[in-house]
Amino acid sequence: MKDRINIITLIIWLVFIPVSCIGPGTGGEDISYDLHISNPLDGYEVPLGNTIALTVEPDEELGGLGEAQVKFFLDGTEIQTTPMDNEDIALFRNNFGFLWNVSGINPGSHTLKAEIILDNRIVARDEIRINVVPARWEKIDLSPILGESNYYIRDMYLLDEHTGWICGYWGSSYFLLRTDDRGATWQMVNNHLNLKRIAFYNNQIGVAISNTDKVYKTFNGGRSYILVTDPSSGINLFNHAYDVAFGTSSNEYFVTTPYDLGDDPVYIYRMGLAQNNVLQSTLIVNEQINYGTFSLRFHGRDALISNMEHYQNNMQYVWISHDGGQTWNNAEIAPPEAWNGGRNNYIVNNGDISGNLVWLCGGDTRDFLEGFAAVSTDGGHTWNIKALAHKLSFFTGALNDIAIAENGRVYAVTYTSQYLPALYYTMDNGNNWYPVYEVSQSQDEGVYKVDFKGNNFGLVIGESMLFRYIGQ
Repeated sequence: MKDRINIITLIIWLVFIPVSCIGPGTGGEDISYDLHISNPLDGYEVPLGNTIALTVEPDEELGGLGEAQVKFFLDGTEIQTTPMDNEDIALFRNNFGFLWNVSGINPGSHTLKAEIILDNRIVARDEIRINVVPARWEKIDLSPILGESNYYIRDMYLLDEHTGWICGYWGSSYFLLRTDDRGATWQMVNNHLNLKRIAFYNNQIGVAISNTDKVYKTFNGGRSYILVTDPSSGINLFNHAYDVAFGTSSNEYFVTTPYDLGDDPVYIYRMGLAQNNVLQSTLIVNEQINYGTFSLRFHGRDALISNMEHYQNNMQYVWISHDGGQTWNNAEIAPPEAWNGGRNNYIVNNGDISGNLVWLCGGDTRDFLEGFAAVSTDGGHTWNIKALAHKLSFFTGALNDIAIAENGRVYAVTYTSQYLPALYYTMDNGNNWYPVYEVSQSQDEGVYKVDFKGNNFGLVIGESMLFRYIGQ
């Protein structure tokens, strides 16, 4: 009888004793630190078949304990244990985590949990929901076509919903490749000219800028190029061209020149494509510009020239056209009060335009890790600044390019850490940004351009990276 009472007493004691009273090294939990899963984000989509960084941000005190471990669970099943003093944590800056290959998981909603274990006790925990989905982007390997894995992509141009070109080089070899199936397969078009900017009006007519900043034109889809020269002297017309684009006519294209201290004022050249290379008109942008590379972007009759800064007051502004580049109007990017800390702290990179909707992107010069986007819905008269670092909880770099897609999304690309997303999109004018985990850097290289044609043809390029959009 006494033995039965002792057993019952022991059971009651085990059931009702607080878990935190269990001594060190014997298990249990003592939640006394804050923990935040920083990647992926709560409620966001995670694509199948991709490697992403699972990271957590613990308290600063907890980060210095050294002997702690981070455990990750998916739907209650442990998927990884990572020591917090692992040398590899430098990969994640101030975060702790590991690289997770998202495979063998059913699509749908899942619970992702992270716990920090210290002296065999749980001292911190966070839990989020993720939505595992089929991948919408895929990485394209060009090495079978080029016979070389160390290649560099410099530019791309999308003509319609199926056709596009990319150009680049490896070593002392060059390439111009074409796709007619939304980037699934590529064919060599030209390997004789080192190009850094390309544009096409149709399948045959195109213009390009070489690595020596000269302008060339083609009438056979890029298989051969003709140097643009002065019809009277035969000397090439351009030595410092930066960007090139077609307007609304097959016989007219535009060239911008970057500013170089000591050179003449910056011009926008409107060129005739006929064999006589007629220089139709020029526009002096500003004689007081002290910075700019002047990127061109056309959407039908709407055109945008971005990346300009005034010499005297550091005002940053853009030039906008709604008649195919025949006339241009300048617009200041934002009034001073719109910029957090003053507009001079921001540098603007590329932009995109569609009607009165204008997007620009760049970074904060005070903290280069903070990317931002600026949107105007009235043709550049007023601007709304959207700082991505304020919207996303993990590291983002300055935004390099931004593109308006016809599926209602706006995409932006950025430099970032390895295995963290380099592509984001918004569907509500920048109030919320969503990372695209499929598009990430596997090494220290830049991701610098994104473009879309129609709803389903999208490309992202980096130094040696090419991603294509494969579905909604």
